Amino acid sequence: MSTRYQLGSELARGETAVVYAAWDKHLNRKVAFKIVDARRAGIDAGEVLQEAKTLARLEHAGIVPIYDAGRLPGGRLYYVMRFVQGEPLGAFFARENSLFARLRIFQKVCDTVAFAHDSGVVHRNLNPQSILAGNFGEVFIIDWGRAEWLAAASSAGAFISGTSHYLAPEQTGERSDPVDGRADVFSLGAILRDLLREGESRPLAAIARKALSPDPIDRYQHVQYLVDDLTRFLDHLPVSAYDETLLERAGRFAARHRVLLLVLAVYALVRLTIFLLSGGPIP
Repeated sequence: MSTRYQLGSELARGETAVVYAAWDKHLNRKVAFKIVDARRAGIDAGEVLQEAKTLARLEHAGIVPIYDAGRLPGGRLYYVMRFVQGEPLGAFFARENSLFARLRIFQKVCDTVAFAHDSGVVHRNLNPQSILAGNFGEVFIIDWGRAEWLAAASSAGAFISGTSHYLAPEQTGERSDPVDGRADVFSLGAILRDLLREGESRPLAAIARKALSPDPIDRYQHVQYLVDDLTRFLDHLPVSAYDETLLERAGRFAARHRVLLLVLAVYALVRLTIFLLSGGPIP
C-alpha cells in the first residue's frame, strides 16, 4: 500500500478483520480501510479477496464501492472502500416508530438485493448487522465475504456459518436444496419479521411468512416478487400472500380513496344541513 493511506480510528472489528477510518493522501478523501489476516483465520487468501472482487463488479447506490486492494508486509490482505456512516438496521428499526419509514428502508434493502441477484450474485449472509441505514435515508449492504455467484450455487451444508436466525434451512444443512437467491429471500423475510411490531399488520406478517417458508419452492422465487407485494401493500392494494377479509378489504378501499370519500362525506353533510335549515326537500 506504500504510504498512500494514513490509518485513523478503528471502526469495527471481527474474528478475521479490522476496519479503520483512513485518509487517502493521493485523492484527499476519507475512506474505510479493511485489513484481513487470512493465515491467522485459517482461510485461503483467495476467499478473502472474493469480497473485494464481488464488490468491484457490483455498482449500486446500496453497495459500498471498493477503490483498491492489495497485500501488506507480512501477508495480510487489505482493501479500501468508500467511507459510509450509518447505524445497523436493527437499531434503526428499534428507534423508528413509523411503520411507513421502516418499510421504505426495507424496500431499499430489497431493491439492492434484487440488483445483486440480477447481476448474478447472492449475498448469503443478510442480517440487520450486515446492513447500515444512513442519516439521509440511504441503505448500505455490507459484509459480502460469503457472497457467491448464482451460476455456481452451492449445495446445502457448504455454508453453515453466519447468523442462524437469518439463514435458510438449505444453508444450515436442514435441507438439501441448492443455496441460491431464495436463501436471500428467506433472510429478507426474517428481517421483515423483525421490523414488525406486535399486531402491526397481518398482510405484512403474511409476506414475511411466505418469504420464510422452509421449502424454497414455497417462497417468493425472486426478490422482486417480494418487492411487488410490499409495493402493493404500501399502495393499499391486495397482496398475493394474504387472503383479506371483507372488512379488511373495505378498510383498504377507504385508505386508498380517503380523499374521495372525504369529499363525498362533506357533500352529504352540506346537503343534509340545507335540508334541515330549509325544512323541505333538498333541491
